[in-house]
Amino acid sequence: MHRKTKFITKLIILLVVIIIAAGGTIGYGYMTIKNNAKQISSLQNTIDSNTQTVYVAIAKIGQGDLLYDEKNATSEHPKNIEKQKISTGLPSTSYLSANQIGSKAVVDINSNEPIMANMVTDANINADTRNFEISVTSLMTTQKNGDFVDVRIVYPNGEDYVVLAKKQVRDLNLKNCIWTAQLSEEEILRLQSATIDAYTISGTKIYVDKYIQSNLQQDAIPNYLVKPETIDLMNSDPNILSVAQDTLNVQARTDLETRLGKLSEDQLSAVSKGFGLTDTSKNSVILGTDASKESGSSESTESADNATETSESTAAKSTTASKADTSNTTSKADTSNTTSKAATSDKSQTDQTSKVDAGTTGGK
Repeated sequence: MHRKTKFITKLIILLVVIIIAAGGTIGYGYMTIKNNAKQISSLQNTIDSNTQTVYVAIAKIGQGDLLYDEKNATSEHPKNIEKQKISTGLPSTSYLSANQIGSKAVVDINSNEPIMANMVTDANINADTRNFEISVTSLMTTQKNGDFVDVRIVYPNGEDYVVLAKKQVRDLNLKNCIWTAQLSEEEILRLQSATIDAYTISGTKIYVDKYIQSNLQQDAIPNYLVKPETIDLMNSDPNILSVAQDTLNVQARTDLETRLGKLSEDQLSAVSKGFGLTDTSKNSVILGTDASKESGSSESTESADNATETSESTAAKSTTASKADTSNTTSKADTSNTTSKAATSDKSQTDQTSKVDAGTTGGK
């Protein structure tokens, strides 16, 4: 009986311990779960507070491609972006906005990649914008389609100017250094003016330099000083929508031509050979009125030379004619003298004969 009581007591104690342990475990688990729930709730709140609906690429978008959503997509240009929720700590202004739909990608964008605002650039096309083929620039050996470049011109005295700023290379033919860019009417005239400079000033070169990160780097500001004739055309051309007044400076252009005019033929030749250029202006600086003056001077000189030659020729003919006349006169005089002498001789002989005949008659 005593043993049975002890067994029961031990059993009760064991059950109590088990119950207490189980209660502790349950309590700990409950508190853990509760704490975890709080953490999950807190994290969810953090996620919710950082969740934004942004535009995400649903297909590979190449550099230079336009962005299309369901509103502006066509059969020719299918949708390549759509709105999706993502978790991010960046402000909403960091991502593509609805106003930028239709913009042009300045970098390659992978599928499922959120599109940042600085990944695109304005693709609005002005009324005077044209696709223009360019074949007068020296290109980089690593040039490829989609590059953003500045077109620059360097003169033989080292002065370097930006002609066109941040133009995207399209339809590249690297072997023949031909590519296409979208240019406004003003930019076309600006490039043509630079082209004339390159052909009329020995040692002048038009080349391109490439932007390293075009989506982050600001556009360069064109500062090329166009020719006065081009300035007049720009000011009178109704197709030009805007003009960069800083580059349309006649006095600055005149000063540039003055500086270039001080270069010697040897200097121009050395620069041309250094650049490996074909010299189309024969070691000279042919600019505007200077060319007219040189042409006029040349024509005047040629006219003077021709006049001199004509005068000399006429004088020569006159001298020859005079000599001929003199010769003829002398010849006639000689002939007359000879005839006279011959007549006198004949007359003398006749007289002598007459005398002989008379003498003979008298003797008889």
